[in-house]
Order: sequence, then structure tokens, then C-alpha cells
Amino acid sequence: MLVSCCLVAGKVSSAGEPYDLTLGAAQRLDTGGLVKARVKHNGQLSLLYQQAVSGVGKLALSCTLDPLRLNKEAPSVGVALTL
Repeated sequence: MLVSCCLVAGKVSSAGEPYDLTLGAAQRLDTGGLVKARVKHNGQLSLLYQQAVSGVGKLALSCTLDPLRLNKEAPSVGVALTL
């Protein structure tokens, strides 16, 4: 089992914050799927699941949410099918 992690830091001026810190991890599954997770310094959580579908293409499911502000901001959910 191999998990790859990365830490990215940079300066962001458009959001009004002096920095941007992100921690992410990715895991390739035995079934050929890919799972990715990312957490930003402000608490925003992003998740991605990607799977090749036999004879069709690739299916991707994603979700971005802020667990600290669920009552104020609705999570965004995405579905993509690549043929």
C-alpha cells in the first residue's frame, strides 16, 4: 500500500490572507481507482474518487466542503464521466 502526500505553501493575495497552506494525500486502490484528499489551512476539505469503467471511460466523483461552516455554506459536489 502506497500513500503519497504533499505539502504546498504559497502566498495568496486575492483571498485577503497572507498565505495558503495545503496538505494533500493520494492513494491508488487495488481496483485501479484513485482517492485524493486535500485540507487547506482555513479548514476547507476536498475529496476525489476516480475509477476507470470497463468499456466506457473514466468516472470521477468530487466533493468540497468546509466542515466548520456546514450550516453557512453548502458542500459542492461534482460528477464527471470521460468517454
